[in-house]
Amino acid sequence: MGSSWGFALSMGFTDLAAYISTESTGVMKTAIIWVAGVVIIGITALGWQATEGKIWAFAVGIAVLLLDVGLLLMIFEPMDAMISIAFHAWAAWSLFTGIKALKSTPAQP
Repeated sequence: MGSSWGFALSMGFTDLAAYISTESTGVMKTAIIWVAGVVIIGITALGWQATEGKIWAFAVGIAVLLLDVGLLLMIFEPMDAMISIAFHAWAAWSLFTGIKALKSTPAQP
């Protein structure tokens, strides 16, 4: 699937959607593009909720990252995806740190 460096910071979901859409035509290709767009909008909305201090958004973000790592492992060999997996692990750790920071911050009136 492309160059050997293209996966370094990729998301498994977008790689899977790109692969399926190149193998599809017509309505199926259009549907895949729309689903990918809706997922990206959903992730953006999730980030907005996280900036509003919603702990559930951080938890859902961690779950999405873990699912994405699963997709990466289905698409690539584990050793080929190590940089991307490390980046996902760092992002999940950062989200976990955000949850801890939110819990330790007193509520604002």
